[in-house]
Amino acid sequence: MQDLILAAEERYWDAYELAVQGRDFAAIYLAGFTAEMLLKTAGFRFNGIALGQETGPLLGPARAFGQARFPAIDHESYHSLRFWLAYLEHKRADAGRPLDPALLNELRVRVARAYETWWVAMRYRSSATPDVRAVGNLAEVLTLLEDVGWIMNNHTLLWS
Repeated sequence: MQDLILAAEERYWDAYELAVQGRDFAAIYLAGFTAEMLLKTAGFRFNGIALGQETGPLLGPARAFGQARFPAIDHESYHSLRFWLAYLEHKRADAGRPLDPALLNELRVRVARAYETWWVAMRYRSSATPDVRAVGNLAEVLTLLEDVGWIMNNHTLLWS
């Protein structure tokens, strides 16, 4: 799990560099991927998973938990920002340790905005593909980077 957390920080800065270079589509993809890794690790860390543990074996149980607790939210091959937010929220609620309401509200707003900008299938598309939805204006990239930066800066609060 520690590798995933470190990779998230690296991908965030890679996304930032791509945005500076004007490569908006790639910046969005890496920033969204960063948000996914941060939400996933926050849920697992809250669940008591050690930093040295692999996350692969945790995915199936997370999916089963989601199907039981929030079946309307698709895990999207374990990449959904909405799924990992719901996972974290429900795990914390079940433990009687919900997030502070203001923190949770801010997290929900930022994840919802990121979810509208980034989608999993971006990895399989070229920014020049005609059927790719319009993404990549500078304001959208900067907002996503700000939202993902907020998640990264508050990562410890999400799981502690």
